[in-house]
Amino acid sequence: MLMTIYVDYLIIDNMSFDCLLLWMAATTARQKVLWWRILLGGVLGCLCAFVSIFLQGVLLVVVKLAFVVPMCAAVVGKSRLLVVVALFVAYTFVLGGAILGLLSLLDVRYQLQGGLSYYTKIPLGIVIGGVFVVILLMQWLVRYITKQRMVSRAIVKAKLCLPSETMQLDAFCDSGNMLFFNNLPVCFAVGSFAKHFGSILAEQLLCGNVSTIPFNTMSGEGRCLAIKCQLTVNQQKRWCYLALSNSHCSVDYQILLNGDFA
Repeated sequence: MLMTIYVDYLIIDNMSFDCLLLWMAATTARQKVLWWRILLGGVLGCLCAFVSIFLQGVLLVVVKLAFVVPMCAAVVGKSRLLVVVALFVAYTFVLGGAILGLLSLLDVRYQLQGGLSYYTKIPLGIVIGGVFVVILLMQWLVRYITKQRMVSRAIVKAKLCLPSETMQLDAFCDSGNMLFFNNLPVCFAVGSFAKHFGSILAEQLLCGNVSTIPFNTMSGEGRCLAIKCQLTVNQQKRWCYLALSNSHCSVDYQILLNGDFA
């Protein structure tokens, strides 16, 4: 029995299935996943689906397998490519079996002839795509909550004594910040405090109390303005430099402590 192949169904289904399978394979192999690379792999999968319409038998199997490698390479490059390819093939069989079971359960007509052909009012790809989006949102939510919990546990109260004023702020110790200037640790004003500290810097600049601190990062060299001050953290008072952060980020604390405060 011949069945009509709808191009929109073909694109939606293959993009959804292939993107989900590529994401699962790369995530299982613990490779970094970029959304645009996943989409690129999905586009190659759609191209394979179009070519497969005109092929049968052994040639069809060869072509499909030949497309798997560039699809996976588009997502992870050369890093653990063979592992990702093997996982992609394995997940394809698992998902294929699950889809056939779902079609049978829903009493949907289908046939396997060079590929899966079926007819429903709503493409399965929309359902799978919706599930994929939910999975990604849940993964992002879990990571966000976990990160916020870790940060909140590491936030401490700090008493900041500047030349012009004294205030109580929330501080977070960054073990990666090991910047020193004149043998004193350098901390950074961030979050909601950064704008106010910028005004303090402008006032102290006129008084000659501002230092320019050079630093090196992976992106290159830079400089920042800082004020020598006292910070009391965990009942320990220490002299340090407080600099204005060059990066504008939204965080729940006001001071990024030097790793030497840990």
